[in-house]
Amino acid sequence: MRSRPWSTKYSPGSGWPACSSDSPGARSRHCSVCRMGAKSAVSTGRKRLAVRSTEAWSWSVAFDNICCRGAGPCAGGFCHSQSLWQVACMAVLFPLRALQRRAAFLVSCLFPLWAGALTLPVTAELDPALPSVRLRGYAFHAQAFGEVGRPVVVVLHGGPGADHRYLLGLAALADQFRVVFYDQRGTGLSPRVPAADITPQGFVDDLDAIVDAYGAGQPVHLVGHSWGAMLASAYAGAHPGKVGRLVLAEPGFLDGSTLPYLNAGGWPGWPVAWGMARAWLAQWSVDTRGDPQARRDYLLGRMLPLVQARATCDGRPPVLEGWRAGWANFDATVGRMGRDPAFAASLDFRRGVARFEGATLFLAGRCSPVMGEAQQRRHLGHFRQARLDVLEGAGHFLFNDQPERSVALVRVFLAGP
Repeated sequence: MRSRPWSTKYSPGSGWPACSSDSPGARSRHCSVCRMGAKSAVSTGRKRLAVRSTEAWSWSVAFDNICCRGAGPCAGGFCHSQSLWQVACMAVLFPLRALQRRAAFLVSCLFPLWAGALTLPVTAELDPALPSVRLRGYAFHAQAFGEVGRPVVVVLHGGPGADHRYLLGLAALADQFRVVFYDQRGTGLSPRVPAADITPQGFVDDLDAIVDAYGAGQPVHLVGHSWGAMLASAYAGAHPGKVGRLVLAEPGFLDGSTLPYLNAGGWPGWPVAWGMARAWLAQWSVDTRGDPQARRDYLLGRMLPLVQARATCDGRPPVLEGWRAGWANFDATVGRMGRDPAFAASLDFRRGVARFEGATLFLAGRCSPVMGEAQQRRHLGHFRQARLDVLEGAGHFLFNDQPERSVALVRVFLAGP
């Protein structure tokens, strides 16, 4: 079987999952490449190394045309991933040009010598053992905790392009609620689809199907983090009668007035650049047989934590667990925002929320510089009944930084009068 369980515990500065006790056997070849030494590596894989070195070089030229000459996804205006593309370009392209005659040595120490050394988990469409629910002709990877008949809480993960694994700590609410998690269309362990099939309205329609399937005709509570909070806000505006209470944990932006505040930052530093370079090179060792999106999914999963380091209290990449990132999901949203400024300006996740009469709790991490307290205060005025709680010792990933306190806040709020 192609798939195998693997823990995506992000190792700061690395381009692939750390070699650890939770990854025996399947990655042993991958983990031992550098330990083999350049001489033995080249002697045992000369032909494949030559092929992969040539492939990496040809793609670096394409990368130059895409991201260094104004034709990339960030050329036209604001793009959340702008620094990702620019840093990857500088960190990958220029060293490869300078070292093209030594590419064999560089490649042998940065990723395996043979294709297929890394495989990603298959999706619910291909693995019937995975928990899933088929709605709108699509098999969402989904799971629910707690007794049927209790008030329903639907948890919405961030990204776009992440999955719900890092939010499973909220399953602690299952002693009072029926807690539902699902991977959004095109990401996590939900089936892959073309980016063209993923739209903002489609996200709302998918959530509506989830609410109808689990809510049994009763209003449900929504708990969203980051992008998931933006989606929760959009859903409450579109279907106010189907939502009981809202928990919005650091939505990135809700309309064009708060979008520009996300463009803060600057040069993230050479450790991040080097980590991105290693991730970009490592993607060529991903097995794409029967899974054409696997390589891009892997790349996104390795790069996002590096960019997110500036949203943590210690400035290091967050240590999260996830099953699989979804490039198409990311590209259809963040990527399109960079390519099409008009699309970005048209996004309005607060449309209709004035009709929502339920209570709303905003959460922010004290250490979150971009999407933290200041940004959430800009959002408060759009909702009838809203308040903001700020968690000390937490960054953007507040449910992971302060799991007990964040869950306690959500519990009290959802159970309140």
